[in-house]
Amino acid sequence: MPVYSTVVRIVGDDGQDLPAGEVGEIVTSGPMVVPGYWRKPGETEHALPGGALHTGDVGYMDAGGYKVWPRDPRQIEFLDELPKTVSGKLLRRELRARG
Repeated sequence: MPVYSTVVRIVGDDGQDLPAGEVGEIVTSGPMVVPGYWRKPGETEHALPGGALHTGDVGYMDAGGYKVWPRDPRQIEFLDELPKTVSGKLLRRELRARG
């Protein structure tokens, strides 16, 4: 249960909110999100663009506004290549960062 003033959004690759049912990255903001790094505004803006925590997790909201996270982990599918979706883009970004 989120605390008062918590905002959870689902955004696409461009950072814009997605409509109900569209899969994207889970982004949250509110009093439970760290306000930033002490005396490091550049690092804060990089880690929390616009003050929002981009979780790197993928999900969607249903028509009632409820957050729906990925299904049961036992349903994970192994692929030969990454999909050309938001989750594939996030995975590619992480793999490139790890070198």
